[in-house]
Amino acid sequence: MKQFTALYLRLDATTKTNDKVSAMRDYFAQAPPEDACWAVAVLSGKGITRSVRSGLLRKWAAEVSGYEPWLIERCYRVVGDLSETLALLIPLPEYSESEQADE
Repeated sequence: MKQFTALYLRLDATTKTNDKVSAMRDYFAQAPPEDACWAVAVLSGKGITRSVRSGLLRKWAAEVSGYEPWLIERCYRVVGDLSETLALLIPLPEYSESEQADE
């Protein structure tokens, strides 16, 4: 994500086509393929299609959080936004001190 952010900032900082092409060449030369495909989707303006059904996301959220599926459903109905519901219910990952120092 940091690499894409740096790319975006480079693109935004110039109006010169050659500078933009250079920034994208640098990014795509080093970006992992799974990141590069998302970058293409975002930069091309194409909508990012949903790759996972919402029911499956709710099922995984129940497994990861330890909450019962009915509680996930109830929270979703109250909040009204699945992304927000999952962000509130799924615990944050725990990092070691060495992983935190890398960020």
